Amino acid sequence: MAGLLAALLLTRLLRGTARRVTGALAFAITGGLAAAAILQFWLGSLNGTYWANSGVIALTIAATSLSILGLQALLGVRRLRSRRRRHDAHRQPPVRRLDRA
Repeated sequence: MAGLLAALLLTRLLRGTARRVTGALAFAITGGLAAAAILQFWLGSLNGTYWANSGVIALTIAATSLSILGLQALLGVRRLRSRRRRHDAHRQPPVRRLDRA
């Protein structure tokens, strides 16, 4: 979810591939450090060293966000939007009935 959120925000807020990649890596590093700290020290649900855990979480976030940013660069924003909007555009408007008394 963090990688998806990062890609969504970076796509909406930044222009340029280099800026988006840099933002995704920065988001992944800070997110990995924060998530590992919460999971290991506060909740106690992770074993092992803190740096290894935060590195794995950061790589997971980076892989997700960079994959989505790559798809956006390849396909564009319009193709990544939901199909529902395209189908709604092709629908015919509702028929209005005039009740005559």
